[in-house]
Amino acid sequence: MQSLFTRVYLNLLLTLALTATGVWLVLDQVNRYRFNEFVEYRIAALQPALDRNGSVVAPERLNDWTTILSRLTGTEWGLANNSEPTGITEARWWSERAGITLPLNDGSRLITASIADWDELLIGTGYLVVNALSLADVDDRDELLARLSERSGIAIQPVGLAEEPLGFLQQRQLQQGQAVIVNQSAGLTAPGQTLYIPMGQGNALKLGPVHRFEWITPLGLLLLAGATLIALGALIYLTLTPLRRRLVRMTRAVDAIEHTPDSVDVPDQPRDELGTMGQHINNMAARLVDYGRRNKALNQAVSHDLKTPLAQFKFALAMLKPEDRQRYVTDKMDQAVTEMETLVEELLLFHSLSDTDTDQQARSDLTALLPSVIETLEPRDAVSWDCRLPNTAVWLKGEERLLRRLFLNILSNALKYADHQVRLTLDRMPDERIRLRVDDDGPGIPAGERERVLEPFYRLDRSREGPIRGHGLGLAISRDILELLGGAMVLDDSDLGGCRVTLLLAPYKAGQRTDTRD
Repeated sequence: MQSLFTRVYLNLLLTLALTATGVWLVLDQVNRYRFNEFVEYRIAALQPALDRNGSVVAPERLNDWTTILSRLTGTEWGLANNSEPTGITEARWWSERAGITLPLNDGSRLITASIADWDELLIGTGYLVVNALSLADVDDRDELLARLSERSGIAIQPVGLAEEPLGFLQQRQLQQGQAVIVNQSAGLTAPGQTLYIPMGQGNALKLGPVHRFEWITPLGLLLLAGATLIALGALIYLTLTPLRRRLVRMTRAVDAIEHTPDSVDVPDQPRDELGTMGQHINNMAARLVDYGRRNKALNQAVSHDLKTPLAQFKFALAMLKPEDRQRYVTDKMDQAVTEMETLVEELLLFHSLSDTDTDQQARSDLTALLPSVIETLEPRDAVSWDCRLPNTAVWLKGEERLLRRLFLNILSNALKYADHQVRLTLDRMPDERIRLRVDDDGPGIPAGERERVLEPFYRLDRSREGPIRGHGLGLAISRDILELLGGAMVLDDSDLGGCRVTLLLAPYKAGQRTDTRD
Protein backbone atom coordinates (compact mmCIF):
# COMPACT_ATOMS: atom_id res chain seq x y z
CA MET A 1 0.00 0.00 0.00
CA GLN A 2 1.26 3.42 -0.92
CA SER A 3 1.44 5.89 1.93
CA LEU A 4 -0.61 8.99 1.28
CA PHE A 5 1.37 11.07 3.74
CA THR A 6 4.69 9.90 2.30
CA ARG A 7 3.50 10.87 -1.16
CA VAL A 8 2.29 14.27 0.03
CA TYR A 9 5.56 14.81 1.92
CA LEU A 10 7.65 13.89 -1.13
CA ASN A 11 5.50 16.10 -3.36
CA LEU A 12 5.91 19.04 -1.00
CA LEU A 13 9.65 18.37 -0.75
CA LEU A 14 9.88 18.26 -4.54
CA THR A 15 7.82 21.45 -4.69
CA LEU A 16 10.22 23.22 -2.35
CA ALA A 17 13.21 21.94 -4.33
CA LEU A 18 11.70 23.10 -7.62
CA THR A 19 10.81 26.47 -6.11
CA ALA A 20 14.32 26.94 -4.70
CA THR A 21 15.86 25.93 -8.05
CA GLY A 22 13.58 28.31 -9.89
CA VAL A 23 14.41 31.14 -7.49
CA TRP A 24 18.14 30.52 -7.93
CA LEU A 25 17.88 30.41 -11.73
CA VAL A 26 15.91 33.66 -11.78
CA LEU A 27 18.36 35.31 -9.39
CA ASP A 28 21.32 34.09 -11.42
CA GLN A 29 19.99 35.36 -14.73
CA VAL A 30 18.84 38.70 -13.34
CA ASN A 31 22.06 39.33 -11.40
CA ARG A 32 24.27 38.32 -14.34
CA TYR A 33 22.60 41.04 -16.34
CA ARG A 34 22.65 43.56 -13.48
CA PHE A 35 26.30 42.87 -12.60
CA ASN A 36 27.43 43.23 -16.22
CA GLU A 37 25.63 46.56 -16.39
CA PHE A 38 27.28 47.62 -13.12
CA VAL A 39 30.77 46.68 -14.38
CA GLU A 40 30.22 48.57 -17.66
CA TYR A 41 28.99 51.56 -15.66
CA ARG A 42 32.09 51.59 -13.46
CA ILE A 43 34.39 51.07 -16.49
CA ALA A 44 32.76 54.05 -18.16
CA ALA A 45 33.45 56.12 -15.03
CA LEU A 46 37.08 54.96 -14.89
CA GLN A 47 38.01 55.12 -18.59
CA PRO A 48 38.30 58.94 -19.02
CA ALA A 49 40.60 59.29 -15.99
CA LEU A 50 42.75 56.37 -17.20
CA ASP A 51 43.08 57.86 -20.67
CA ARG A 52 43.98 61.30 -19.32
CA ASN A 53 46.65 59.94 -16.97
CA GLY A 54 48.00 57.34 -19.40
CA SER A 55 48.43 59.87 -22.19
CA VAL A 56 51.32 61.56 -20.38
CA VAL A 57 53.17 58.32 -19.63
CA ALA A 58 56.02 57.32 -21.91
CA PRO A 59 55.67 53.83 -23.42
CA GLU A 60 58.78 52.56 -21.66
CA ARG A 61 57.31 53.66 -18.28
CA LEU A 62 53.95 51.91 -18.65
CA ASN A 63 54.94 48.98 -16.46
CA ASP A 64 55.88 51.34 -13.65
CA TRP A 65 52.69 53.29 -14.19
CA THR A 66 50.51 50.15 -13.92
CA THR A 67 52.29 49.30 -10.66
CA ILE A 68 51.39 52.73 -9.27
CA LEU A 69 47.87 52.36 -10.63
CA SER A 70 47.49 49.00 -8.85
CA ARG A 71 48.44 50.53 -5.50
CA LEU A 72 46.17 53.52 -6.10
CA THR A 73 43.02 51.51 -6.99
CA GLY A 74 43.59 48.40 -4.85
CA THR A 75 43.38 46.33 -8.04
CA GLU A 76 46.09 44.40 -9.87
CA TRP A 77 46.70 46.01 -13.29
CA GLY A 78 48.93 44.78 -16.10
CA LEU A 79 49.64 45.26 -19.78
CA ALA A 80 47.88 43.01 -22.28
CA ASN A 81 48.50 41.99 -25.85
CA ASN A 82 46.85 44.23 -28.39
CA SER A 83 45.22 41.18 -29.96
CA GLU A 84 43.05 40.49 -26.91
CA PRO A 85 39.38 41.62 -26.98
CA THR A 86 38.42 44.60 -24.85
CA GLY A 87 35.58 44.87 -22.35
CA ILE A 88 34.45 42.44 -19.66
CA THR A 89 36.38 39.18 -19.71
CA GLU A 90 34.95 37.69 -16.52
CA ALA A 91 31.95 38.48 -14.29
CA ARG A 92 30.90 36.59 -11.15
CA TRP A 93 28.07 38.42 -9.44
CA TRP A 94 27.95 36.20 -6.30
CA SER A 95 31.55 37.18 -5.41
CA GLU A 96 31.37 40.61 -7.11
CA ARG A 97 34.54 39.90 -9.07
CA ALA A 98 35.12 41.04 -12.64
CA GLY A 99 37.95 40.85 -15.16
CA ILE A 100 38.31 43.72 -17.67
CA THR A 101 40.57 44.69 -20.56
CA LEU A 102 40.62 48.39 -21.48
CA PRO A 103 42.22 50.32 -24.33
CA LEU A 104 44.77 52.97 -23.34
CA ASN A 105 45.82 56.03 -25.35
CA ASP A 106 43.22 55.52 -28.09
CA GLY A 107 43.85 51.78 -28.25
CA SER A 108 47.58 51.85 -28.79
CA ARG A 109 48.00 49.67 -25.70
CA LEU A 110 45.70 47.47 -23.63
CA ILE A 111 45.65 47.11 -19.87
CA THR A 112 43.89 44.39 -17.92
CA ALA A 113 42.68 44.05 -14.34
CA SER A 114 40.77 41.70 -12.02
CA ILE A 115 38.53 43.79 -9.77
CA ALA A 116 37.31 42.55 -6.38
CA ASP A 117 37.18 45.75 -4.25
CA TRP A 118 34.89 48.28 -5.91
CA ASP A 119 35.21 50.87 -3.14
CA GLU A 120 39.00 50.98 -3.58
CA LEU A 121 38.53 51.25 -7.34
CA LEU A 122 36.21 54.22 -6.84
CA ILE A 123 38.74 55.93 -4.56
CA GLY A 124 41.48 55.28 -7.15
CA THR A 125 39.25 56.78 -9.83
CA GLY A 126 38.91 59.92 -7.73
CA TYR A 127 42.67 60.25 -7.27
CA LEU A 128 43.19 59.76 -11.02
CA VAL A 129 40.80 62.65 -11.65
CA VAL A 130 42.67 64.82 -9.13
CA ASN A 131 45.98 63.91 -10.76
CA ALA A 132 44.59 64.74 -14.22
CA LEU A 133 43.47 68.14 -12.94
CA SER A 134 46.88 68.80 -11.42
CA LEU A 135 48.56 68.16 -14.81
CA ALA A 136 46.35 70.69 -16.57
CA ASP A 137 46.73 74.46 -16.60
CA VAL A 138 44.71 76.31 -14.01
CA ASP A 139 42.61 78.01 -16.69
CA ASP A 140 41.82 74.66 -18.35
CA ARG A 141 40.78 72.76 -15.26
CA ASP A 142 37.10 73.69 -15.30
CA GLU A 143 36.80 72.66 -18.94
CA LEU A 144 38.71 69.42 -18.28
CA LEU A 145 36.53 68.65 -15.28
CA ALA A 146 33.42 69.14 -17.40
CA ARG A 147 34.74 66.81 -20.13
CA LEU A 148 35.70 64.12 -17.60
CA SER A 149 32.28 64.36 -15.96
CA GLU A 150 30.52 64.11 -19.31
CA ARG A 151 32.55 61.12 -20.54
CA SER A 152 32.37 59.21 -17.25
CA GLY A 153 28.64 59.70 -16.83
CA ILE A 154 28.93 60.78 -13.20
CA ALA A 155 28.88 64.20 -11.60
CA ILE A 156 32.39 65.48 -10.76
CA GLN A 157 32.70 68.86 -9.07
CA PRO A 158 34.78 70.70 -6.45
CA VAL A 159 32.84 71.48 -3.26
CA GLY A 160 33.42 73.16 0.06
CA LEU A 161 33.31 70.77 3.00
CA ALA A 162 31.21 73.16 5.03
CA GLU A 163 28.45 72.97 2.41
CA GLU A 164 28.19 69.16 2.39
CA PRO A 165 26.03 67.04 4.75
CA LEU A 166 29.01 65.27 6.29
CA GLY A 167 29.41 64.04 9.84
CA PHE A 168 32.10 65.13 12.26
CA LEU A 169 34.25 62.03 11.70
CA GLN A 170 33.93 62.33 7.93
CA GLN A 171 34.95 66.00 8.06
CA ARG A 172 37.91 65.08 10.23
CA GLN A 173 39.05 62.31 7.86
CA LEU A 174 38.97 64.70 4.90
CA GLN A 175 40.92 67.33 6.83
CA GLN A 176 43.54 64.66 7.55
CA GLY A 177 43.87 63.92 3.81
CA GLN A 178 41.82 60.70 3.70
CA ALA A 179 39.24 59.93 1.03
CA VAL A 180 35.68 59.38 2.29
CA ILE A 181 32.88 57.30 0.75
CA VAL A 182 29.35 58.14 1.88
CA ASN A 183 26.78 55.41 1.25
CA GLN A 184 23.19 56.47 0.59
CA SER A 185 20.05 54.40 0.80
CA ALA A 186 17.76 54.78 -2.19
CA GLY A 187 14.63 53.25 -0.66
CA LEU A 188 13.43 50.27 -2.64
CA THR A 189 15.85 50.81 -5.54
CA ALA A 190 19.60 50.24 -5.87
CA PRO A 191 21.74 52.08 -3.26
CA GLY A 192 24.35 54.68 -4.19
CA GLN A 193 27.56 56.18 -2.81
CA THR A 194 29.37 59.51 -3.07
CA LEU A 195 33.18 59.92 -3.01
CA TYR A 196 35.00 62.89 -1.49
CA ILE A 197 38.72 63.41 -2.32
CA PRO A 198 40.44 66.04 -0.10
CA MET A 199 41.94 69.01 -2.03
CA GLY A 200 43.10 71.14 0.92
CA GLN A 201 41.86 74.44 2.41
CA GLY A 202 38.44 73.03 3.29
CA ASN A 203 37.72 71.87 -0.25
CA ALA A 204 37.18 68.43 -1.79
CA LEU A 205 36.49 66.85 -5.14
CA LYS A 206 33.04 65.23 -5.13
CA LEU A 207 32.26 62.29 -7.41
CA GLY A 208 28.78 60.92 -7.54
CA PRO A 209 26.47 59.70 -6.47
CA VAL A 210 27.41 56.47 -8.26
CA HIS A 211 25.55 53.17 -8.22
CA ARG A 212 26.59 50.41 -5.84
CA PHE A 213 25.93 46.75 -6.65
CA GLU A 214 23.85 44.57 -4.37
CA TRP A 215 22.75 41.10 -5.37
CA ILE A 216 19.17 42.07 -4.55
CA THR A 217 17.53 45.39 -3.78
CA PRO A 218 14.66 45.85 -1.31
CA LEU A 219 12.25 46.18 -4.23
CA GLY A 220 13.73 43.10 -5.83
CA LEU A 221 13.42 41.23 -2.55
CA LEU A 222 9.73 42.13 -2.32
CA LEU A 223 9.12 41.08 -5.91
CA LEU A 224 11.10 37.88 -5.44
CA ALA A 225 9.27 37.01 -2.22
CA GLY A 226 5.91 37.67 -3.86
CA ALA A 227 6.78 35.63 -6.94
CA THR A 228 8.14 32.81 -4.76
CA LEU A 229 4.99 32.69 -2.64
CA ILE A 230 2.80 32.70 -5.74
CA ALA A 231 4.83 29.93 -7.37
CA LEU A 232 4.96 27.91 -4.15
CA GLY A 233 1.23 28.36 -3.60
CA ALA A 234 0.49 27.30 -7.17
CA LEU A 235 2.64 24.18 -6.88
CA ILE A 236 1.11 23.24 -3.51
CA TYR A 237 -2.37 23.83 -4.96
CA LEU A 238 -1.60 21.56 -7.90
CA THR A 239 -0.24 18.96 -5.47
CA LEU A 240 -3.19 19.03 -3.05
CA THR A 241 -6.06 19.56 -5.52
CA PRO A 242 -6.36 15.84 -6.42
CA LEU A 243 -6.40 15.02 -2.70
CA ARG A 244 -9.11 17.60 -2.10
CA ARG A 245 -11.21 16.20 -4.93
CA ARG A 246 -10.98 12.72 -3.44
CA LEU A 247 -12.03 14.06 -0.03
CA VAL A 248 -15.01 15.88 -1.58
CA ARG A 249 -16.12 12.70 -3.36
CA MET A 250 -15.77 10.72 -0.14
CA THR A 251 -17.73 13.35 1.83
CA ARG A 252 -20.58 13.28 -0.68
CA ALA A 253 -20.63 9.51 -0.63
CA VAL A 254 -20.70 9.44 3.19
CA ASP A 255 -23.55 11.99 3.23
CA ALA A 256 -25.49 9.75 0.84
CA ILE A 257 -25.30 6.79 3.23
CA GLU A 258 -28.11 8.26 5.33
CA HIS A 259 -30.55 8.15 2.41
CA THR A 260 -29.33 5.42 0.05
CA PRO A 261 -26.85 3.17 1.87
CA ASP A 262 -27.35 0.33 -0.62
CA SER A 263 -26.13 2.47 -3.56
CA VAL A 264 -23.11 4.11 -1.90
CA ASP A 265 -19.76 3.49 -3.58
CA VAL A 266 -16.97 5.46 -1.88
CA PRO A 267 -13.82 5.68 -4.05
CA ASP A 268 -11.16 3.33 -2.67
CA GLN A 269 -8.40 3.88 -5.23
CA PRO A 270 -5.47 4.40 -5.10
CA ARG A 271 -4.53 2.05 -2.26
CA ASP A 272 -3.44 4.57 0.34
CA GLU A 273 -4.85 5.82 3.65
CA LEU A 274 -7.82 7.48 1.94
CA GLY A 275 -8.40 4.38 -0.17
CA THR A 276 -8.39 2.25 2.98
CA MET A 277 -10.86 4.66 4.60
CA GLY A 278 -13.07 4.36 1.52
CA GLN A 279 -12.96 0.58 1.85
CA HIS A 280 -14.03 0.77 5.51
CA ILE A 281 -16.86 3.16 4.65
CA ASN A 282 -18.09 0.82 1.91
CA ASN A 283 -17.98 -2.07 4.38
CA MET A 284 -19.86 0.02 6.94
CA ALA A 285 -22.51 0.91 4.36
CA ALA A 286 -22.87 -2.78 3.50
CA ARG A 287 -23.32 -3.61 7.19
CA LEU A 288 -25.92 -0.85 7.52
CA VAL A 289 -27.81 -2.29 4.57
CA ASP A 290 -27.68 -5.72 6.17
CA TYR A 291 -28.80 -4.26 9.50
CA GLY A 292 -31.71 -2.53 7.81
CA ARG A 293 -32.78 -5.76 6.15
CA ARG A 294 -32.55 -7.63 9.44
CA ASN A 295 -34.54 -4.86 11.15
CA LYS A 296 -37.28 -5.07 8.56
CA ALA A 297 -37.29 -8.83 8.88
CA LEU A 298 -37.66 -8.49 12.66
CA ASN A 299 -40.56 -6.07 12.28
CA GLN A 300 -42.27 -8.41 9.84
CA ALA A 301 -41.69 -11.36 12.15
CA VAL A 302 -43.10 -9.49 15.14
CA SER A 303 -46.06 -8.31 13.11
CA HIS A 304 -46.88 -11.66 11.49
CA ASP A 305 -45.66 -14.29 13.92
CA LEU A 306 -46.74 -12.58 17.16
CA LYS A 307 -49.51 -10.15 16.39
CA THR A 308 -51.65 -12.60 14.42
CA PRO A 309 -51.54 -15.42 17.02
CA LEU A 310 -52.23 -12.90 19.77
CA ALA A 311 -55.31 -11.70 17.93
CA GLN A 312 -56.52 -15.29 17.57
CA PHE A 313 -55.80 -15.96 21.25
CA LYS A 314 -57.71 -12.86 22.29
CA PHE A 315 -60.65 -13.81 20.06
CA ALA A 316 -60.74 -17.29 21.57
CA LEU A 317 -60.75 -15.86 25.09
CA ALA A 318 -63.65 -13.60 24.19
CA MET A 319 -65.67 -16.61 23.03
CA LEU A 320 -65.15 -18.52 26.28
CA LYS A 321 -67.96 -18.73 28.82
CA PRO A 322 -66.02 -19.54 31.94
CA GLU A 323 -67.57 -20.66 35.18
CA ASP A 324 -67.06 -18.55 38.28
CA ARG A 325 -64.05 -20.60 39.30
CA GLN A 326 -62.48 -19.99 35.92
CA ARG A 327 -63.09 -16.25 35.77
CA TYR A 328 -59.99 -15.30 37.75
CA VAL A 329 -57.75 -17.37 35.47
CA THR A 330 -59.29 -16.05 32.28
CA ASP A 331 -59.01 -12.46 33.55
CA LYS A 332 -55.31 -12.98 34.18
CA MET A 333 -54.89 -14.49 30.73
CA ASP A 334 -56.75 -11.59 29.17
CA GLN A 335 -54.53 -9.13 31.05
CA ALA A 336 -51.37 -10.95 29.90
CA VAL A 337 -52.53 -10.96 26.29
CA THR A 338 -53.30 -7.24 26.50
CA GLU A 339 -49.84 -6.55 27.86
CA MET A 340 -48.24 -8.61 25.09
CA GLU A 341 -50.29 -6.77 22.48
CA THR A 342 -49.22 -3.44 23.96
CA LEU A 343 -45.59 -4.54 23.95
CA VAL A 344 -45.77 -5.58 20.30
CA GLU A 345 -47.36 -2.28 19.30
CA GLU A 346 -44.78 -0.27 21.22
CA LEU A 347 -41.93 -2.35 19.80
CA LEU A 348 -43.18 -1.82 16.26
CA LEU A 349 -43.60 1.90 16.88
CA PHE A 350 -40.12 2.20 18.41
CA HIS A 351 -38.48 0.50 15.42
CA SER A 352 -40.50 2.48 12.88
CA LEU A 353 -39.75 5.95 14.31
CA SER A 354 -36.24 6.05 12.80
CA ASP A 355 -37.77 5.63 9.32
CA THR A 356 -40.69 8.02 9.87
CA ASP A 357 -40.96 11.09 7.65
CA THR A 358 -42.99 13.86 9.28
CA ASP A 359 -45.22 16.33 7.50
CA GLN A 360 -43.36 19.63 7.87
CA GLN A 361 -46.60 21.58 7.27
CA ALA A 362 -48.73 19.79 9.86
CA ARG A 363 -49.95 21.57 12.99
CA SER A 364 -51.92 20.61 16.11
CA ASP A 365 -53.73 22.62 18.78
CA LEU A 366 -52.19 21.68 22.12
CA THR A 367 -55.05 23.11 24.23
CA ALA A 368 -57.50 20.79 22.45
CA LEU A 369 -55.20 17.79 22.17
CA LEU A 370 -54.27 17.48 25.86
CA PRO A 371 -57.86 17.18 27.22
CA SER A 372 -58.71 14.61 24.54
CA VAL A 373 -55.68 12.52 25.56
CA ILE A 374 -56.70 12.72 29.25
CA GLU A 375 -60.19 11.47 28.36
CA THR A 376 -58.70 8.31 26.80
CA LEU A 377 -56.86 7.43 30.03
CA GLU A 378 -58.49 5.11 32.54
CA PRO A 379 -59.23 7.37 35.55
CA ARG A 380 -58.03 6.74 39.08
CA ASP A 381 -60.37 7.85 41.84
CA ALA A 382 -57.50 8.87 44.10
CA VAL A 383 -55.83 11.10 41.49
CA SER A 384 -57.13 14.47 40.27
CA TRP A 385 -56.03 16.53 37.25
CA ASP A 386 -54.99 20.19 37.58
CA CYS A 387 -54.82 21.53 34.00
CA ARG A 388 -53.50 25.09 33.74
CA LEU A 389 -53.99 25.66 30.03
CA PRO A 390 -54.63 28.98 28.22
CA ASN A 391 -58.08 29.70 26.79
CA THR A 392 -56.70 30.38 23.30
CA ALA A 393 -55.34 27.83 20.84
CA VAL A 394 -51.64 26.99 21.07
CA TRP A 395 -50.46 25.57 17.75
CA LEU A 396 -47.58 23.11 17.63
CA LYS A 397 -45.59 22.04 14.60
CA GLY A 398 -46.11 18.31 14.08
CA GLU A 399 -48.56 15.60 13.13
CA GLU A 400 -51.36 14.91 15.59
CA ARG A 401 -50.77 11.12 15.61
CA LEU A 402 -47.19 11.59 16.86
CA LEU A 403 -48.08 14.29 19.39
CA ARG A 404 -50.99 12.23 20.69
CA ARG A 405 -48.72 9.24 21.28
CA LEU A 406 -46.14 11.50 22.96
CA PHE A 407 -48.64 13.00 25.42
CA LEU A 408 -50.31 9.63 25.98
CA ASN A 409 -47.00 8.15 27.16
CA ILE A 410 -46.11 11.10 29.40
CA LEU A 411 -49.56 11.58 30.95
CA SER A 412 -50.19 7.87 31.49
CA ASN A 413 -46.88 7.60 33.37
CA ALA A 414 -47.79 10.59 35.54
CA LEU A 415 -51.23 9.11 36.26
CA LYS A 416 -49.80 5.67 37.15
CA TYR A 417 -47.19 6.96 39.59
CA ALA A 418 -49.10 9.89 41.17
CA ASP A 419 -50.53 9.52 44.67
CA HIS A 420 -53.19 12.23 44.55
CA GLN A 421 -52.50 14.89 41.91
CA VAL A 422 -51.17 15.49 38.37
CA ARG A 423 -50.63 19.10 37.28
CA LEU A 424 -50.23 20.35 33.71
CA THR A 425 -48.75 23.83 33.12
CA LEU A 426 -48.47 25.31 29.62
CA ASP A 427 -46.54 28.51 28.81
CA ARG A 428 -44.19 30.00 26.22
CA MET A 429 -40.40 30.40 26.55
CA PRO A 430 -38.50 33.62 25.64
CA ASP A 431 -37.17 31.86 22.52
CA GLU A 432 -40.80 31.22 21.39
CA ARG A 433 -40.66 27.50 22.20
CA ILE A 434 -43.72 26.07 23.96
CA ARG A 435 -43.12 24.56 27.39
CA LEU A 436 -45.38 21.90 28.91
CA ARG A 437 -44.63 20.86 32.50
CA VAL A 438 -46.21 17.66 33.86
CA ASP A 439 -45.88 17.35 37.67
CA ASP A 440 -46.99 14.50 39.90
CA ASP A 441 -46.80 13.82 43.64
CA GLY A 442 -45.55 10.25 43.28
CA PRO A 443 -42.20 8.75 44.34
CA GLY A 444 -40.24 10.63 41.66
CA ILE A 445 -37.16 9.47 39.74
CA PRO A 446 -33.73 9.47 41.42
CA ALA A 447 -31.28 11.93 39.85
CA GLY A 448 -28.88 9.14 38.92
CA GLU A 449 -31.59 7.29 36.98
CA ARG A 450 -33.03 10.15 34.91
CA GLU A 451 -30.78 9.62 31.91
CA ARG A 452 -31.13 5.84 31.96
CA VAL A 453 -34.95 5.79 32.04
CA LEU A 454 -34.86 7.33 28.56
CA GLU A 455 -33.09 4.23 27.24
CA PRO A 456 -35.28 1.52 25.67
CA PHE A 457 -36.30 -1.40 27.89
CA TYR A 458 -34.82 0.19 31.03
CA ARG A 459 -37.09 0.04 34.11
CA LEU A 460 -36.61 1.24 37.64
CA ASP A 461 -36.38 -1.23 40.50
CA ARG A 462 -39.49 -3.10 41.59
CA SER A 463 -39.65 -1.27 44.95
CA ARG A 464 -40.56 1.94 43.12
CA GLU A 465 -42.90 0.34 40.60
CA GLY A 466 -44.83 -1.72 43.13
CA PRO A 467 -47.68 -3.46 41.34
CA ILE A 468 -47.27 -1.22 38.28
CA ARG A 469 -45.15 -2.71 35.54
CA GLY A 470 -44.21 -1.27 32.18
CA HIS A 471 -42.13 -2.40 29.26
CA GLY A 472 -39.50 0.35 29.45
CA LEU A 473 -40.34 1.76 26.01
CA GLY A 474 -42.68 4.65 26.81
CA LEU A 475 -40.08 7.31 27.61
CA ALA A 476 -37.72 6.05 24.88
CA ILE A 477 -40.52 6.40 22.32
CA SER A 478 -41.36 9.86 23.69
CA ARG A 479 -37.74 10.94 23.40
CA ASP A 480 -37.54 9.75 19.77
CA ILE A 481 -40.79 11.52 18.87
CA LEU A 482 -39.48 14.75 20.39
CA GLU A 483 -36.21 14.47 18.47
CA LEU A 484 -38.20 13.85 15.30
CA LEU A 485 -40.26 17.01 15.91
CA GLY A 486 -37.29 19.15 16.99
CA GLY A 487 -38.18 19.20 20.68
CA ALA A 488 -36.52 18.18 23.94
CA MET A 489 -37.41 16.58 27.28
CA VAL A 490 -36.01 17.28 30.76
CA LEU A 491 -36.66 15.21 33.89
CA ASP A 492 -36.47 16.94 37.28
CA ASP A 493 -37.91 17.07 40.78
CA SER A 494 -41.41 18.49 41.17
CA ASP A 495 -42.54 20.92 43.82
CA LEU A 496 -45.39 18.45 44.42
CA GLY A 497 -42.82 15.94 45.65
CA GLY A 498 -42.71 13.62 42.66
CA CYS A 499 -41.34 13.90 39.14
CA ARG A 500 -41.54 16.84 36.76
CA VAL A 501 -41.37 16.17 33.03
CA THR A 502 -40.69 19.31 31.00
CA LEU A 503 -41.39 19.15 27.27
CA LEU A 504 -39.94 21.87 25.03
CA LEU A 505 -41.88 21.91 21.77
CA ALA A 506 -41.46 23.77 18.49
CA PRO A 507 -44.29 26.23 17.79
CA TYR A 508 -46.13 26.43 14.50
CA LYS A 509 -45.47 29.70 12.68
CA ALA A 510 -47.59 31.32 10.01
CA GLY A 511 -46.47 30.44 6.51
CA GLN A 512 -45.34 26.92 7.39
CA ARG A 513 -48.38 25.26 5.83
CA THR A 514 -50.48 25.78 2.77
CA ASP A 515 -53.81 24.44 4.05
CA THR A 516 -55.92 25.73 6.94
CA ARG A 517 -57.57 23.81 9.70
CA ASP A 518 -60.14 24.76 12.33
